[in-house]
Amino acid sequence: MQNSRTLGDWIIEQATDAIIYADRSETIQRWNATAEVLFGHSAPEVISGNIDLIIPERLHAAHWRG
Repeated sequence: MQNSRTLGDWIIEQATDAIIYADRSETIQRWNATAEVLFGHSAPEVISGNIDLIIPERLHAAHWRG
């Protein structure tokens, strides 16, 4: 069986910076191990969730204005 992880997947997972990717609908698609440590949520908890999870509530309106 071939491993489906790519070199890019490995690089993102090993990065010492938090790497979070959300699509245009603000749905979290990628969340690496450093993001787990920084924000306290595991990837399975946040993948497919809204990026608002990591934006302080007081900043939601400013975020949505762009």
